[in-house]
Amino acid sequence: MKITNRTIIFFAGARSAEETAAIIQDRVKHYLEEED
Repeated sequence: MKITNRTIIFFAGARSAEETAAIIQDRVKHYLEEED
């Protein structure tokens, strides 16, 4: 998975842990689809 500094900063700026979790789940979903 490609993690950039911009991505990390974006996570750090997320309004809530719930929002961050949703973003991470979305990223993981895309990653798994790419690997398929």
